[in-house]
Amino acid sequence: MTSYELDRAIASTLGDDGLRHLVLTADWNTPNGTANGGYVLAVLARAVLDHAGSAAPSHPDLLTVSVSYFKPPTPGEAAVDVTTLRVGRRVSVHRAALVQGGSTVAHAVVSLHDWDAAGPAEHLPHAAPDVTGPDESTDLSTFIPAGMVPIVDRYDVRAPQVPSWLRGEPSGRPEATVWVRPHDGRRVDAIAAAAIWAVVMLAAILAVMRPAMAGGRRRADRLIFFGGVVFPTVTLAVLLGAGLRLLPDWADSPARLRVEVGGEQFWWRVAYDRDDLSAPVRSANEIHLPAGEPVEFVLRSRDVIHSFWIPSLAGKMDMVPGRANRLLVEDPQPGVYRGVCAEFCGAGHAQMAFLVVV
Repeated sequence: MTSYELDRAIASTLGDDGLRHLVLTADWNTPNGTANGGYVLAVLARAVLDHAGSAAPSHPDLLTVSVSYFKPPTPGEAAVDVTTLRVGRRVSVHRAALVQGGSTVAHAVVSLHDWDAAGPAEHLPHAAPDVTGPDESTDLSTFIPAGMVPIVDRYDVRAPQVPSWLRGEPSGRPEATVWVRPHDGRRVDAIAAAAIWAVVMLAAILAVMRPAMAGGRRRADRLIFFGGVVFPTVTLAVLLGAGLRLLPDWADSPARLRVEVGGEQFWWRVAYDRDDLSAPVRSANEIHLPAGEPVEFVLRSRDVIHSFWIPSLAGKMDMVPGRANRLLVEDPQPGVYRGVCAEFCGAGHAQMAFLVVV
């Protein structure tokens, strides 16, 4: 059994039913009493890595994770259902669902690969901030009572300077630079980073929980009510009404030509279908369209989430495994257009370009 708290909290065992069983803990709960999203993500990622030990042993490292949260889990028994979708030479793709009480709590599509086989890679978009090291910084645990936020107790959080809002002295700068590391000295890898991400997000919640300046609470309440409740409600109602009026037009598509596009790692599968064709015409990585005629794209993905985008012709549309999305191009003009995948989908994402010839 591992000596690190996070590893014990996310460990699961394979049962006779093919599911990986575990007991969710309340130690990673947020101030509202629900499990932190980073903890749930770490549970799913750990289960996939354990499953891949036999299903895809040559891919031991996390590459990408796309997770959807359906409802907060509760402390207690749970299970993770892991399915391998594809095992390639460099990348494998797996699906994981966290199940509790007979319903799915969260769902993730996880891509794995081998960092060592991929070779050295370094991406430094900007330099690290010039701040005091963690050992010389101030321990912020003295400003947060123990047990108030369970997940915060799992980490050592230090700051070169204590944020004024954490002292109850708002300064108009809702930001802070902090060092975060597991309290028990666990190495920060991809799984630990997933859990740490949410600790940083809790800083905003803690800022709200501090006493407000005199007279500022009333103004803040009005701003939250009108800006966060009334305005979004009215705006979304108007947009919903406009969208419902368009639904009949989408149901009766004017397009005679339907182009089915399948996103793959890392290429595009294309099939043309129309009434005067006896069978679909298939191609790859290049799309030909008639000028001036409406065309309907039917977009699907077989592995991970892609995003189909032809900037000069139409807006982008996500391609989600197990779902078909439709995109209508009403009046394509003659020319050659470049399309791309606008969602990072793995190591070969940069190869996901295609041409559209009208």
